[in-house]
Amino acid sequence: MTMRLIALALLVTQAPQGAEERLKKLASQVTFVRPEPQNDEARRVLELLTSPDRWAAGFRTVEGKIGAFFDATALEVTFDFDGREFAKMAGDTKLRFNLGKLEEYQKKLDALERQRKDLAKQGKKMVFRLPPAKLERFIPHELCHVLQKQRKVEAPEWFVEGLAQWVGDDPNVLIGFGLAGKKVDGIESALADPDDVYARGHLFFMWLESRGALRKAARAAFFEAVPWKKALEDATGLAWDKLVPAERDWSLREAEKLRPKEK
Repeated sequence: MTMRLIALALLVTQAPQGAEERLKKLASQVTFVRPEPQNDEARRVLELLTSPDRWAAGFRTVEGKIGAFFDATALEVTFDFDGREFAKMAGDTKLRFNLGKLEEYQKKLDALERQRKDLAKQGKKMVFRLPPAKLERFIPHELCHVLQKQRKVEAPEWFVEGLAQWVGDDPNVLIGFGLAGKKVDGIESALADPDDVYARGHLFFMWLESRGALRKAARAAFFEAVPWKKALEDATGLAWDKLVPAERDWSLREAEKLRPKEK
């Protein structure tokens, strides 16, 4: 009995180390096409977004919230995207970051940090109505898209981006949506502003989490090949025509909390 207990204890203590080694291996399978930085801002962005530790943390976040990647997952990361977004998947295994846009955003972050330090010298504190986005959170966001493609989850953009926003846990777009007083319609309603798709989808998955149904829905859609809509209905116990207004009512109340209060 004593030997069995010792063996069990060894297994327990070794399990976390094995999990960390697996995450490091996944991170090592991410390859980077890294350009020569033209300035300090670009250099720091590249250092942040090519850090193996940050990619291991990104894999940990996604797996903890949704489920496991294939052990053989390989991803190529470049910095040559020039579209509207900060990053974009190209196929199933290539991720393109927008270095020019990220560099400009880093300059804004640096300016805010200088302002914060100046205020601190005066005994004042900087308070953000709209907090700046955290660049490191782009990694779990984009890795969520990688897992979506691996598991062939075919779903609308609000589902795809909303889940990635929830995984990345960056409230920047969501708070901006609330502060702007954007209208909260049913989740399938068309949205004119592309950023609103991210925010509206984020609200949807917050609602799903509030019902204790998010992980059940993700497991069904990602690992049991259940179509996305049925996965949501099964997880919540609501038919789609009941689910849509229930989510909208909840999300409307959440958005109201983010809106500026009239004085």
